Amino acid sequence: MGVDVFFVISGFLISTIILKGTADGTFSYRDFYGRRLRRIGPALAVVLLAAMIGGWFILGWRDYQNLGRHALGGAGFVSNFLLWREAGYFDASAETKPLLHLWSLAIEEQFYIVWPLLLGIAWRRRWAPGRLIAGLAAASFVANVLVAYTFSDAAFYSPLTRFWELLVGAGLAWWTIRRPNDLATASSARAGIGAALLLAALILIDRSKAFPGWWALLPVAGTALLISAGPAAWVNARVLSNPVAVWIGKISYPLYLWHWPILSMALIANSLQPLPPAWRVAIVASSIALAWLTYMLVERPIRFSGRLATGTLASAGCLVAAMAATVYLLSGFPARQINGDAAMAYIKRYDDFKRGLGAFYPFECDFYAEDSAGGKAALAPACTDPKGGPDLVLLWGDSHAQALSWGIRQVLPPSARLAQITTSGCRPTSLDDASNGGPAKLACAKSTALARKFIEEHRPKKVIAAQREEHEKADWLALTHFVAENGGELLVMGPVPQWYPALPVIIANYKGPPRDYVAEGLMATVVASDQAMKTKYRSSPVRYVSIMDAMCSADGCRSTIDTPDPINLTVMDYGHLTPAASVFVANTVLRPFLQQQAP
Repeated sequence: MGVDVFFVISGFLISTIILKGTADGTFSYRDFYGRRLRRIGPALAVVLLAAMIGGWFILGWRDYQNLGRHALGGAGFVSNFLLWREAGYFDASAETKPLLHLWSLAIEEQFYIVWPLLLGIAWRRRWAPGRLIAGLAAASFVANVLVAYTFSDAAFYSPLTRFWELLVGAGLAWWTIRRPNDLATASSARAGIGAALLLAALILIDRSKAFPGWWALLPVAGTALLISAGPAAWVNARVLSNPVAVWIGKISYPLYLWHWPILSMALIANSLQPLPPAWRVAIVASSIALAWLTYMLVERPIRFSGRLATGTLASAGCLVAAMAATVYLLSGFPARQINGDAAMAYIKRYDDFKRGLGAFYPFECDFYAEDSAGGKAALAPACTDPKGGPDLVLLWGDSHAQALSWGIRQVLPPSARLAQITTSGCRPTSLDDASNGGPAKLACAKSTALARKFIEEHRPKKVIAAQREEHEKADWLALTHFVAENGGELLVMGPVPQWYPALPVIIANYKGPPRDYVAEGLMATVVASDQAMKTKYRSSPVRYVSIMDAMCSADGCRSTIDTPDPINLTVMDYGHLTPAASVFVANTVLRPFLQQQAP
């Protein structure tokens, strides 16, 4: 939501400068882009350099290589395109990307590359700027609404679906230039409505919403109303204009740059575990302190200097880009770590193995597809064919359920038939929530609808539900009753042990003797989720089975499986079972349930 507010404010302030300069003939493209470079470049260069220095000590070679690529994208204002290209189910989590936040700065600068040129053309050809702004904003908003429900990643990162937010600010600028008395006349009512819309956005918008889409209207309209209400409106004068708010506003840009790298690297250093309260306080304090120092010592002195500083900044930007490119091209300097080359080869073995998973896991039973709107139109017929045995079993869930399918097929009784609806990122935790597992992905809607229809029509004797995490947030009792009403029994599989950054990375970089159980990097949130489920459903109709109990001990969780296969870890990444581990879990946990005779 903060990005949307920022876009409107930026569009208003910068477009006011462009429109006034264009109207009175004083606008200069050279001066404009020079000022933008002096405004944006100094603090950005400092933060990029600091991130690469900090990453050398904190990040493993793979994350450091990714940091180099993202720093290069940040220096070139194309971070949004890089992140858009990376988006997908197996993409690394946001917390492991210290420069993730630069996507919004990239979109802003992409806008200001083309916006002054378009306004210049409009003035020369005597086009009405107001109509140009309205037309472009409407086209961008319609594209945003259409794309948000199909290509959610594109809607989030594409400049074409985000420009309307900056154009709303530009429209306000045009209005206040044409009718300056409107802004001078305070409207506390408009400001109050605007503040209420921002509060509603803060409460209502979460990861389950298709965003930006229609939901982005809340923060955008709220910000626009606050600006239009004028500086004398009560909310603006008493709340937003108090000394603390003004001071935060002054350091807001370097604060934006610093906060996420510090938080991300703190989480990485803590193996993505919840941060202690003292760490959180330190992160906030250090972000504010560094933002103030950057503003006072770097941003302010350079921002108002002459063209010589512009050339120096361009050179500094090239130097930072060269450093980032070196980090990326040299694979994050694996030699920084003991046995780095061997570790990289070990990890690559598992990366290569993941690309050939189709030999074990039937991806034709997965609706999710990155390259098409909403994924596949239908699953392969064999996935939901009820024929082949009197004891029908349905496996339903996300890619973690998919990883169980290989083991289930090895222990399934001859009389049983396995149907499978396992769509990556789509959890079977709500019968009515079509967008679970991601921001309104149509693949999840299709997966949920098909699973429900299959249970109602074919009445499987047993349903196995599995998902990655957050089991304790679902209403498994309702799902248990639904399956029972259709003549079946539900088994809820607990989460698989999960490690950060990934089990192959931890094993490859471990310097001690071989070990069968690993506690290092084990995600505490997954352990807590499993414990919460066991407590919640101990005396309940819900049949819950803990995989953690079967795979973990006081020394950590099982890391290897006794198999001649060189792929002998329990998980191939952070938490997807290898084929050998899938068979182990099926034999250890699922065999009694699968071979139990129906009453």
